Amino acid sequence: MAKSDMDVVAQLMQELAQVQQSSTANRLSERNCVELVAQLVERNYIEVIHTCDGRDYIHPKQLERDIRDELIVQKGRVNLVDLQQVINVDLSHVETCVHMMLKQDGRLVLIQGDLLHRDYLDRVAEEINETLQAAGQLTVNELGKSFSLPNDFLLSLIESSIGSVIKGQLDRFDRGKLFTDSYVARRKAGIRGAFSAIMRPTPVSAILKRFGFEEQLVYSVLTELTAEGRVMGHIQGRQDRKMFVPDIFIRTQNNT
Repeated sequence: MAKSDMDVVAQLMQELAQVQQSSTANRLSERNCVELVAQLVERNYIEVIHTCDGRDYIHPKQLERDIRDELIVQKGRVNLVDLQQVINVDLSHVETCVHMMLKQDGRLVLIQGDLLHRDYLDRVAEEINETLQAAGQLTVNELGKSFSLPNDFLLSLIESSIGSVIKGQLDRFDRGKLFTDSYVARRKAGIRGAFSAIMRPTPVSAILKRFGFEEQLVYSVLTELTAEGRVMGHIQGRQDRKMFVPDIFIRTQNNT
């Protein structure tokens, strides 16, 4: 630093000390401070946000820091109304700041008034996997209620996490159902055995009732098994009148 700069700094420090040591009579009153800030804001020299009680000012950058701090305290998920009450500024300022943050930070998402961080969503995916491994199967609807998140958003999270965090698979025909690979393997073996033993046209509903198979899983697995030639037959009919017709029955009829 040049000598002239040192002299300026020393002078400023001396002036600051004199102000701090001056009597209260020479200091600005609270009213004067308010008027001064109002003039600075009016002339666009500074940008501040009034607190709801009107006693304090907060800078927009500080508002963003406060929001991020509260997001950390709440472990990655916080409601905007709760933010407004904690930070003590009008909700419109919170919403404006959050929307700006969403544009600048891809790790954040706003869902139904809740601000979520990517770290929170990663933990949700981990919890889903833990629950899935214990239960063998889950529905997106159940998970949506458990985490208070929209089903379509949760389904998107699950799809992006399968194969990495979530060890399982979604039903091919009903994307609202999630299974572990081992659960599907066990069910596939049971479905193959049940349908391979059928010798005459049989209502699918009767098979589901007898063996306790999940309807959509049966159709998904059966489509795969028949395509591979591991189950010989096909399903015909619509809705609750669907019938499984084995190939051996058709061959027998043709030979008589």
